[in-house]
Amino acid sequence: MARSLSSEFLRRKAEPQCIPIEIWDIHLGSTTAVDANTLFLVVTNKNIRFYSFVDGTPQVYIGVGLTRGPVMRHIDSKIDSLEISLENVDRTFSQYFNDLDLRGKRVVIRKVFGDYLNTATDSDGDNFVTLFDGLIDAPTLNQSRLSAQVRNQFFNSLAFTAPRRTYQGQCTY
Repeated sequence: MARSLSSEFLRRKAEPQCIPIEIWDIHLGSTTAVDANTLFLVVTNKNIRFYSFVDGTPQVYIGVGLTRGPVMRHIDSKIDSLEISLENVDRTFSQYFNDLDLRGKRVVIRKVFGDYLNTATDSDGDNFVTLFDGLIDAPTLNQSRLSAQVRNQFFNSLAFTAPRRTYQGQCTY
């Protein structure tokens, strides 16, 4: 995947009337790959068609009433996080919530433009920006709302190398 943004994306971003849309990939199965248990959601009142970030196949993103708070970025040792919520949940979703453990499931939030959905990547860069990539922590459900904290997954690897030292995250002892 390219690390730069396409020239068309940068041009549309600079326009005074752009149509930014957030698309969410919620990985309920594998947290490292798209599988049959991955939910493709979009924060609009209608479904959109956008291309998969993995293999470029068309994917239908379902429009739902998702909301999120601002991304809490820290320069000290705190882990970046944000709060997500889904309003108007019903008994069916409550049963689904009870059957599925959402803790540790991956959420990827990206921004695309509503009038530029024909490809995920052009020859000169990507047509999306990743806003946040993290793992669900502490989901809660009340009678009408699902909410959860999403934490940055930087420390989720078993071991990673930093300059001159090796650190290990999530000790199981």
